[in-house]
Amino acid sequence: MKHNMKKSFFYKVVQLLLCRPELQRVRIVFWFFDELILPWMKKTNDIRGKKQRVIITFPLSLGDAVIFLNSVSQIFTVFDKEKYEVTIACQNEYTKLFEDFFEYVLPLDYRKACIDPIYRIKMLKRIRENRYDIAVDPVGCEECSPNVYFMNAVCAKKKIGIISASDKEIQCPKWLCKKIYTDMIYNPTKNLHKVNYYTYFWSEYSGRNFKPELIRFSYQYKKVPEHYFIVFPSASTEIKMWAVENYVEIAKKVYCQTKYPVVLCGTQRDQEIVHKFISELKGEIPCINLVCQTNIKEFIGLIGGADLVITNDTSTYHIAVMQRRKTCVVTGGYVYDTFINYRCEEYGCQKPEIVYREKTCVNCYNRCRYKVKNTYPCVAGNTIDDVWKAVQRLLEVSAGKI
Repeated sequence: MKHNMKKSFFYKVVQLLLCRPELQRVRIVFWFFDELILPWMKKTNDIRGKKQRVIITFPLSLGDAVIFLNSVSQIFTVFDKEKYEVTIACQNEYTKLFEDFFEYVLPLDYRKACIDPIYRIKMLKRIRENRYDIAVDPVGCEECSPNVYFMNAVCAKKKIGIISASDKEIQCPKWLCKKIYTDMIYNPTKNLHKVNYYTYFWSEYSGRNFKPELIRFSYQYKKVPEHYFIVFPSASTEIKMWAVENYVEIAKKVYCQTKYPVVLCGTQRDQEIVHKFISELKGEIPCINLVCQTNIKEFIGLIGGADLVITNDTSTYHIAVMQRRKTCVVTGGYVYDTFINYRCEEYGCQKPEIVYREKTCVNCYNRCRYKVKNTYPCVAGNTIDDVWKAVQRLLEVSAGKI
């Protein structure tokens, strides 16, 4: 897994947007930029085939992607492979993951397109290389996020989107939605967990009654001991990270009780945090550093083989839950119901331990009412004692074994 977002301009912009949510309004400028460029791009001829051509846009991160993949069986029930040719347009570093589920994958670098106008023009041209009968946006168009701009650029007879009842301020103007989408699904339930959200989308789209489910990835990573636990102290942005020194104390406690080595993993962007963790650990417990040594499938397999996973990173958290691992997430309330609070009794998975001191501002969607400097207050407020009690409940020690 190689991605140097940590030091990039994009990473700094994301961090600024999370600290200053009001600045997210500026994303509307991408539509005006695209409208200047698209009229000059020649549209591809409508080539008819035996199958109808469908494209699904999904420009989001790894955590969102693994949740979305729970609906794959629903997608191919709606779009039977005998009648439809389905393409998924995804963030390029997740191509290999999506290729295991979709025959046709269109990899794009949506992040680069946000900061590089030359690349954005090339991306728009690539999006318009083919015509489709149906373009589907299951992400949601409440905000001016990349999926909306993709739908604006793609050539399709029908463009299907979804908008949800929400307490968050609508950022994508109604006139823009009407201009881009031919059909819109309405989700009346606020803060619906994403597993249920995608199930709702495909149910409403098809008129069927799908049941939400959690898949289990079959990927494995065998270059580790039989027993180990994972500590993942990094996150997509610093604002969501619990203090590294706190993780060190938890890791020592887990090792003292289990005698299992701690495994560290991630991409290049996680190296700085992992290096700090190792430095703070001072060699007091066995530590295996696998940062930048796994691809996406190996990363999922590594998490899937752990006896215990402790993290504040939602991507790692989602994978661990789906792989039925004992999981402790140290988090805040910013996307609590939509991403964190799994309905385990409904999905048939191991119930994770969620460490979060509930506040009245739960489900703020990264629009923190407090002045934020380094970390969200709802994340920083979690204590070592809070987390250790949660981990102890997961360990369920019996005769010295997990």
